[in-house]
Amino acid sequence: MSVLELFAFAHKNKQGELWSENSLEHPIVFVERFWKWRDSLYVVAWRVLGDSRAAAEVVEVCFRKTSHRPPRFESDGAFGSWLLRILVDEALRARAERRRASKAMRQQRFPKMSKTMASKLECTDEFWCLETPL
Repeated sequence: MSVLELFAFAHKNKQGELWSENSLEHPIVFVERFWKWRDSLYVVAWRVLGDSRAAAEVVEVCFRKTSHRPPRFESDGAFGSWLLRILVDEALRARAERRRASKAMRQQRFPKMSKTMASKLECTDEFWCLETPL
């Protein structure tokens, strides 16, 4: 998402009472602060998901979730921590969704596979360490 798209999105959501409340951030200030953290958020999302396209989508979802009524933060670090927590939750949700879709597709393609064969297939899955006992 480009800077111009971010500004356009912030202007679409603006309401008169949005800025009169002291506890809410002005949309333009929010976009500028988000833009500073965007690269760091992308790196974290990419590390969680392992896919650049999915990481970009998660960063965009994080922006859309947080831009509606963003709280005001005194420090940039507190703002970044708040964004990071939302992004990590969203990235983990996306990874679990992708995992469920992968498992459903595998069960659809191989419905009558024996239990031993299924466990061997799980070892080739990218999340095999979460599925196999130690």
